[in-house]
Amino acid sequence: MGKSLQKVIAITQNDIFGILARADLRAKHVLFADDRYMLPAQEWILGEFSASLRKWLLQMDIDYRPQDYDCDDFARFAATLAGLCHRRSYSSRLFSALAFGEMWYLRDGFGDGHAINVAIVAEDNKLPSLFFFEPQTCERVTLDNVQLATVEFIRF
Repeated sequence: MGKSLQKVIAITQNDIFGILARADLRAKHVLFADDRYMLPAQEWILGEFSASLRKWLLQMDIDYRPQDYDCDDFARFAATLAGLCHRRSYSSRLFSALAFGEMWYLRDGFGDGHAINVAIVAEDNKLPSLFFFEPQTCERVTLDNVQLATVEFIRF
């Protein structure tokens, strides 16, 4: 995970609430397991981390199974693996967790629930922003305003 952090930036829970508000994301439940978080780089999420995630899923022969191993299980495993990768990196010596968590929302705006991952990234000297990741395909996803308005749960 040597290239996981573009910059050594730590943010707090209050910072995260501000980033969520700036994105007009009003989740019903936001849970924090830690006080401070380091920001992963987009390139790491889509590159090194995605390769590791694919490798682990293949090695353990894990594929999608409704109700058995579905979207929430993929999101939980991806968040756990990202945390483990962060723990093994130099940046974990700064005693901060990684700003990469789980998020549940309604995909069609009213009934089709879905779980993905959410990260907070800061690229090219821009303000930290939200980055949505589909762990089943290892791709970045974009949520529209209707989907953002239906976010039920976020856990960092």
